Amino acid sequence: MSMRSERSVELNIPLLYVIALLGGLIFWMGIEKLFLLSIGGDGFAVSLNAVATVATILALDIPTGALADHWGRKHLLLTGGACLFLSSTVYGLSHSPKTFLIGSVLFGAAVATINGATQALTYDSLQELGKTKDYNKIHGRLQAALAVGAGFALLVSGYLAQHFGFRLNFRLAMASSAIAFALSWLLTEPKQHTFETGKPPIKVAIKESVKTVRKSKFLIAAAVLFLVTSAFRWMSDNYSQLVFSDIGIRLTWISILGFLAVGSGAIGRLVSHRFQGYTRQIVFIIIALFALVGFVSNKSIIIIGLLGFYGLNQLVQNVCESEIQDHLPSHIRATATSVFTFISTMLIVPFGLLTGVIMKRYDVFAAFKVGAVLGALALLWWTFQDKGDLELETSPDQPTTL
Repeated sequence: MSMRSERSVELNIPLLYVIALLGGLIFWMGIEKLFLLSIGGDGFAVSLNAVATVATILALDIPTGALADHWGRKHLLLTGGACLFLSSTVYGLSHSPKTFLIGSVLFGAAVATINGATQALTYDSLQELGKTKDYNKIHGRLQAALAVGAGFALLVSGYLAQHFGFRLNFRLAMASSAIAFALSWLLTEPKQHTFETGKPPIKVAIKESVKTVRKSKFLIAAAVLFLVTSAFRWMSDNYSQLVFSDIGIRLTWISILGFLAVGSGAIGRLVSHRFQGYTRQIVFIIIALFALVGFVSNKSIIIIGLLGFYGLNQLVQNVCESEIQDHLPSHIRATATSVFTFISTMLIVPFGLLTGVIMKRYDVFAAFKVGAVLGALALLWWTFQDKGDLELETSPDQPTTL
């Protein structure tokens, strides 16, 4: 590799930090549902948009991951950045629920497109530089940068909407996503993923990804951990506001607690590389903290439990994602990563419906009880898997820490 090429690839990491920070500055997060109501939407419209976003992610997650392996990570990141910009544009220009729905589809496309390509580009850049052992740390910093941007946007979104109108939030998000899109052009496509077998056809890449996961005991165990922590995170993201409201927290403090939760998650991502050898112990703590919401009535304990849970859950997810990357062949890395996220998203749909039924019949605390029990059973299965068998799947220079 030439010195010039190596320096170009080295620039990918700092560029990705800035792109992640800007990607988190979606100032309409936290107020978009209220905006939808203001333009004629109702509760059904809110649910319809949530389903549209998830359905789009499900439809595109694996195909876009395969495209990232076939077409290039940089091209997919640019496509995702364009979808993110267009979603904010359509949202901001919407005057009816029908137009708003288009924005939700575009946002789902952005999430699906950016997801696997970012992880693959990061890992392959480090692999080309001979620094794959730093992936856990770098990935954690990228997620922390995203969380910092999202936390700041969440913190100020209510104030901006209240004093300057909803549409300013969308304009600001358009500006940040446009800058992120422009910076993505400066990324250098890493060559590592084309060395072994070239660019596989998309169908072949998908089949090989599924086959690779099915044959690896380690990847199956990692998949279970990833799916459960993703479901836990989804539940805390969507229902923690209801929990805070039901225990008597004021609206202004709910937004502050949301900011603190994002900050807790960012810290978890940043320090995850220091706790790789303690994942099993942390899993038990996660189960206990999540269960506090459903089984404890003390307000302070519930708040501390949710904030602590969010940070540790993000820590474990970062370790899990890093280990998955270490055990995937380079030429199908983005495709296989998308397989993981596709399955987790697909399973969240029935889990979400079950949660909705429980909340309608009982309350949000009952939903957390059921979620804690189901998650605990799956995580306990993962915890007591034979560690020796998993270590057989590990390369000599990349010891298993899950």
